[in-house]
Amino acid sequence: MLSLPPNQVTAVILGIMQDGGLPHIGCRCDRCVAAYDDSRQTEYAACLALVDTRQTPALVYLIDATPDIKFQLDMLADVLGAHPQRPYRLRQPDGIFLTHGHMGHTAGLAQLGPEAMAVEGLRIFAASDLNNLLLATPLW
Repeated sequence: MLSLPPNQVTAVILGIMQDGGLPHIGCRCDRCVAAYDDSRQTEYAACLALVDTRQTPALVYLIDATPDIKFQLDMLADVLGAHPQRPYRLRQPDGIFLTHGHMGHTAGLAQLGPEAMAVEGLRIFAASDLNNLLLATPLW
C-alpha cells in the first residue's frame, strides 16, 4: 500500500531500468535468468509519478508511458482510486509527460486505448516533434 504525505507534491519512483525492463526480452544473462525464475527480481522500465495530495482526489502525473505501465499504475492504485463510472477500474492519471519517443517512454500509450484502459481526455505533454509524430501515427 502506497502512503503519501498530505498537502504536498511527491515524486514516486515506479521503475529504474532501461526501456525493456528486467528481465530483458531475449536476454539469458544471469540477472535476467534469475528474474525469469523469480518475479520478485523483476524491475520495471524507468518511470516517475508526480502525485499532488494538496487536493482531493490527488492529481497524478506520469513521466513517460513505459511498456510496464499496467504494473506501474497498479502501484498507484491507492492514490488513483476507482474510476468514477467504472468502480472495478482505476481512475486514469491526470496526464503523462513524454520525455522522448523511444519505446521505453511511449510504448505504454498502447495500453491506454479502448482495448485496455479506455482512457478519455487524457492530457499528453510532449515536445512538438514528438506530439506531431504521435498524431500522425494511427496506433495513437
